[in-house]
Amino acid sequence: MTIAEGPNPFGFLYYAALYPGIYVLDVLPNWLLPLHTNGWLLILIGALVNLGVYFFVGYLIDFTISRFRA
Repeated sequence: MTIAEGPNPFGFLYYAALYPGIYVLDVLPNWLLPLHTNGWLLILIGALVNLGVYFFVGYLIDFTISRFRA
């Protein structure tokens, strides 16, 4: 089986790169992101929000590990 015969090879991007940020976009007020916002812009915003989330979670893990080692 090749990659062309299986499911979408880029499907992981939705779950790994966009999924947590979608919840953040749901929390934002409607006047900030109107319904007619470009889909590519929403994907970019979701990816940037996820970068922040992943950096914050990574920082918390590093902080916790260094705190318990000391």
